[in-house]
Amino acid sequence: MTEQTKIVSKVLVLDGDTACFDSIKTFCDSNGLVGLKVQPDNVMSVLRSNLDLGAILLSETYAGNEQGGTVLARKIHAVRPELPIFLRREVLENLDDMPSRDRLLYSAAYTIGTISKLQSVIEEFIFSRSYPNALIRGITE
Repeated sequence: MTEQTKIVSKVLVLDGDTACFDSIKTFCDSNGLVGLKVQPDNVMSVLRSNLDLGAILLSETYAGNEQGGTVLARKIHAVRPELPIFLRREVLENLDDMPSRDRLLYSAAYTIGTISKLQSVIEEFIFSRSYPNALIRGITE
């Protein structure tokens, strides 16, 4: 086999804004991500049953609620604290205006216009090739 295998990762796309779907899909396709869409009522069961998820792309207004993203991020963090959550915001592309306890829920923020800036964050959080020593010891043992 001479062709190099491309690494991909599944991400949960929790965004109800249909105007953003094309941009998110294009971003996922060009960055080795397989986006999975889920109905709002099924999010927690999907999180429990899909252990191979790499991250979550979450809208701050998920499920039509202004605080829907943050409320859901708290629930996700309680069940799957290891999953990075990337928050799509409507106006700001950062987390600076959020209370510090809520900022800790997210690995990064972006707007649909700045989604390309997520590429380096995706590399760091999903496709990093730096492995903790404890993980290496566990694999070796």
